[in-house]
Amino acid sequence: MATPPTPTATSAGSAYVSVSRAVCFGWLIFYQRVLHVVTVSHCPLHPSCSNYSIAAINKHGAFRGIILTADRLLHESDEQYYAPLIRRNGRSLYADPVESNDFWWKTR
Repeated sequence: MATPPTPTATSAGSAYVSVSRAVCFGWLIFYQRVLHVVTVSHCPLHPSCSNYSIAAINKHGAFRGIILTADRLLHESDEQYYAPLIRRNGRSLYADPVESNDFWWKTR
């Protein structure tokens, strides 16, 4: 089983984590540990939306990560037509990593 992404410092490797990243990570960790247990997840995508959000925020920062997460949530139902099908833990899921969705956001 693949380990979910964990909140990290900035991509430059410094120990500094912005307040906005810390708040986002706090909410996401709260969701994963408390709310996700209560709700039933039938997410057809890999990684899950909360893990995708953590990965997007780690890679692009809080503002861009939230935009990428919102974009994914809006297009979640369409991914079955475009994303490759993979097997994880006995389930068929559609692969949709951050790297597949940030091509339009890359800087020079």
